[in-house]
Amino acid sequence: MPYKNPSDPKVKEKKKAYKDAYNALPEVKAKKQAYQLLPEVQVKRALSRTRQYLKNREKELADARLWASNNRDKKNAHKANRKAKKINAGGRGISPSEWKAIIDAANGICSYCDAWVEKLTLDHIVPLDRGGEHDILNAAAACRSCNSSKSIKLLYEEWIPPNKR
Repeated sequence: MPYKNPSDPKVKEKKKAYKDAYNALPEVKAKKQAYQLLPEVQVKRALSRTRQYLKNREKELADARLWASNNRDKKNAHKANRKAKKINAGGRGISPSEWKAIIDAANGICSYCDAWVEKLTLDHIVPLDRGGEHDILNAAAACRSCNSSKSIKLLYEEWIPPNKR
């Protein structure tokens, strides 16, 4: 039997097919998932990520800034979801695609003052601090001025939009 060269593409392909088939077995998948959940493995992975970040800090920060500027809608949706979780607001959250749909429907026009603005912000009609849910049904696209002046006031009870006064 001739010696099989490990760098031969056919040998590599055969090894990869065997490895993929083995890793696809349910018991192997379960074992790997259980291993990943071990606390010492999670700590080891976190330390590895931290070392990697510290080693390439400037590049990591530059990449994060670039991603944030290219994905402003996703960043804002994530920020709103994180804030809602932090204060235990109910609701199912607002995905980036739902927020984009709200902005597209608003067509750059504030829901409260009817002014055209380049950048609309997410406003909760019933504020999260007042028991409102972080949900698409409680969301409106507002200009920064209206959103800031409304703050945590209830719409039409404590705060009236500028064009309705």
